[in-house]
Amino acid sequence: MSNQLEPLADPGVPVATVRRADIDPIAAKRAERQVALLFSLSGLGTLLFIYSFFFIKDNVLTIKNDRILKIKYLFLKIVALNSK
Repeated sequence: MSNQLEPLADPGVPVATVRRADIDPIAAKRAERQVALLFSLSGLGTLLFIYSFFFIKDNVLTIKNDRILKIKYLFLKIVALNSK
């Protein structure tokens, strides 16, 4: 039994696949819009998180005081009863 390790074979560079956006200008524009939309949603989500962190009171999330959670709970209850 040898204490030396065998070197791994070099796998090389993977073959590049041609995407539709690389060829078709319309597909490239659509991909660009999708990326811009995702970045915009990310920024909006970040701003909403910062706003909610500083300006929403702590007691909003209690079920006793929060109407939205009561409505969600009622909706889930109705869905659970109808699924039986």
